[in-house]
Amino acid sequence: MTELLTAAQMRAIEQAAIASGEVTGLELMERAGRGVVEAIFEEWPELAKTSHRAVVLCGPGNNGGDGFVVARLLKEWGWEVEVFLYGDPERLPPDARVNYERWLGMGVQDASDRLEDERSRGCIATLRICSLMRCLGRA
Repeated sequence: MTELLTAAQMRAIEQAAIASGEVTGLELMERAGRGVVEAIFEEWPELAKTSHRAVVLCGPGNNGGDGFVVARLLKEWGWEVEVFLYGDPERLPPDARVNYERWLGMGVQDASDRLEDERSRGCIATLRICSLMRCLGRA
């Protein structure tokens, strides 16, 4: 059985890894996003066989940055992907901002503009990568 960590424990582990100089925060974010995509395809292998449609909801912190990685990787896999950002992209933490910019670099619509439209209709939702991982039994 996999031990579940609290958010504080996970932050401490990430900070220690970054402080060691062995890995950067950006690399950890890339690994997290890649892990989610791999877990999805492992759990539902049929999803890896053809392109599908995905909606990724990103929050204003580093979990949102993980979401941008997931979106980018799925798009590279050939999926039609929409991203909604809950928050101001100018206020994203540096690593999350890099992945937001990478997402925009794929020629997609600015995610922050789209959520404002959805918010006005009361359709706000959040998704945290760690929640998905828990549901899949990977966290």
